[in-house]
Amino acid sequence: MRGQCYDVWREFLARRLLWLFAVVIGLSLLLVWGSSGTLIERQQELEGISDIRSLDLSVGFALLRGLNFYAGLLVFLSVMAAAGSIPRMLQRGRAEFYLARPVSRTTLLGTRFAALVLVYGAVVLTGTLLMVALLTLRFGFYGSSLVWIPLGNLLALVVWLGIVCLLGIVSGSGTMAVVGAFLVWLAQFLLRFGHLAKSVLAESTIGRIVEILYLIFPKTSELADITVKLAAGQMVPSWLPVWSTALVGLAALWLAMAVFRRRSY
Repeated sequence: MRGQCYDVWREFLARRLLWLFAVVIGLSLLLVWGSSGTLIERQQELEGISDIRSLDLSVGFALLRGLNFYAGLLVFLSVMAAAGSIPRMLQRGRAEFYLARPVSRTTLLGTRFAALVLVYGAVVLTGTLLMVALLTLRFGFYGSSLVWIPLGNLLALVVWLGIVCLLGIVSGSGTMAVVGAFLVWLAQFLLRFGHLAKSVLAESTIGRIVEILYLIFPKTSELADITVKLAAGQMVPSWLPVWSTALVGLAALWLAMAVFRRRSY
C-alpha cells in the first residue's frame, strides 16, 4: 500500500500536478478574498449574525454553493488527472513489473485505487479546508455543518475514481476514460431532468426506461445539492441520490476488478 501511494505521489509530482492545484487553489483564495467586500457589507446588515444557519439565504446559500462548487472543481480536476493512472500502470513494460509482484490482481488494483483516493482526496480536502478557513476569517461565521461540504465531495471523488478506473481498464486509455466519464456525467445530468419530468412521461415505455437508467447512473449533481442543504442545516427530502451513487461507485470498482482479473497483459 505504501508503495502504491509513493508511486501515485511520485507520478503526481512528475506531471507537475502539484503546481496546477496550487495555482487553482491560490487563485481561488485570492478571488474570494478580493471580491468578498459586498458580501461582508450584506452580512453587517444582518446585525452581526455569525451562525451559518442564521445567515440570510442570499448570503449563506451563496457562500455554501460557492464553496461546494469550488470543492467540486477540485474533484473534477482530480478525476481528470487520475484517469490515466491505471492505464499507464498497465502499459507494456510497466504491466510486467506490477503483475510480477506476489499479490493478487484484486489486491493490486484495490491498493492502486486506494492510493489514488488517498492522494487526490488529500488534495481536495486540503484545498477545501483552506477555503473554509479563509471564509471563516473573512466573514467571521462558523458552523459545524460545514463538514458536509468536504464529506460530500470526497464521496463524489471516490465514485468518479471508481468509474474512471473501470473505463480505464476496459479501454486501456486515459483519454478514453476521461471521454467516457464525461459521457456518464452528461447522461446522469439529462436523466435527472427526465426523472423530474416523470409525471409527464407517466407510465410510458420511455418513462420506465428513464427511471431504470436514473437508478443505475450516478447522481453527483443531486449529491451536490444535498451537500449544500446539509451544510445549511436543512432537511433532506430523499437520501436516494446518496446511497445509489455510492452503490454505483462500488459496482464500478467491482466490475473493474472482475475485468482486470480476466484480462491478459
